[in-house]
Amino acid sequence: GVALSAIILILWWIVILIGVNYHEFWRDEVHLLTLALEPNTIFGLFPAIKEVGHPVVWPLLLRSCYTIVQSPLALPIVSTGAAFLGVFVFLKFSPFSNWQKILFIFGVFPIYQYSVMPRNYGLAMPLLFLFAHFYRTRQKNPLVLSILLFVLANTSAHAGLIAAVLFLMWAVEYFFAERKNLALHLGSFGLVILGGVIALATAMPNSDTVVTSVVSSGLGFSELSDAL
Repeated sequence: GVALSAIILILWWIVILIGVNYHEFWRDEVHLLTLALEPNTIFGLFPAIKEVGHPVVWPLLLRSCYTIVQSPLALPIVSTGAAFLGVFVFLKFSPFSNWQKILFIFGVFPIYQYSVMPRNYGLAMPLLFLFAHFYRTRQKNPLVLSILLFVLANTSAHAGLIAAVLFLMWAVEYFFAERKNLALHLGSFGLVILGGVIALATAMPNSDTVVTSVVSSGLGFSELSDAL
């Protein structure tokens, strides 16, 4: 019931706060906050994070939170806030039994990796859970799904791949089933594609990096075989 879910959520939050209190920020965690604060304007975030390899949602959230609290505490605030939202959505909407819910939210990812450790990967948890919840009503409100995938694609490179797979699954199912509200769905699909393009444009490193120089230098199959 509601009372049990509230108790579980409070206990989870207490454990998270204890973990955050003893967690020392890692360099890669602080580095993203530093990059997010460097530009004079929000639009400067895009060139600032160009070499990071992840899209703009996480730095944008860190910058917005830091503007309010004026403290590095913006890192755990954003991270635990996203994890709290994910756990809340899971407790409220998932079809699992109470013991299964407890096992999940006290597992390593919700209790530590996606909450105590302030990294952008945890943003995928509430977005994916909401996508799963609203997918059952996809014919009526495709715009909700497209917004979720748009944001998901711009949270991390890994989430971008997941968003692409979910989008393809959704689009294939729609076009092979009853094609209702075609204009609305085409607009929703277009929004997801736009989100993917923005994510690629933001996260794709320049041609002079170690990874992309392999492609830009015209490395052929024989050279690749010799290298391997």
